[in-house]
Amino acid sequence: MLTYIKMRTFWFLLLHIFSTQANITVTWDTLLGTNNNYSISTSDHILLNWGSGHNVYSKSGSCLPLSLNPNDWTTTIYANHPNPGVVSVVSFQIVTPGLFCIACTVHLNSMQFTVQVIQQSFSIIMPTIYPPPFHPPSPMLQ
Repeated sequence: MLTYIKMRTFWFLLLHIFSTQANITVTWDTLLGTNNNYSISTSDHILLNWGSGHNVYSKSGSCLPLSLNPNDWTTTIYANHPNPGVVSVVSFQIVTPGLFCIACTVHLNSMQFTVQVIQQSFSIIMPTIYPPPFHPPSPMLQ
């Protein structure tokens, strides 16, 4: 049993070491535009290089055609900068697969991007141990 637990721990650590993240970094200002598309997995993060004066909202689906109605954005990611007046990297994660539009509702005509979020999957080859480990039969209770 102890060997089994050690092997499970080994494979978990190996999986953790070799699972990679492909974070994306976006400069969150009015020069961003509205025609940017990204693809990430559910384990990745979106990093915003961000000063103050903006917010971050999302809605399901593509950003195109552009919606300039602030009421279309249903999910608040950041209502305002968490550290106003300081340019910093702000991170968030979308853990649900799908297509999403991320926008600043104050600058809808210049700050939107579409992100495709895919379910992260792993491909692991588990070795087979030959000969199989010997397990003595359990004692029979009478």
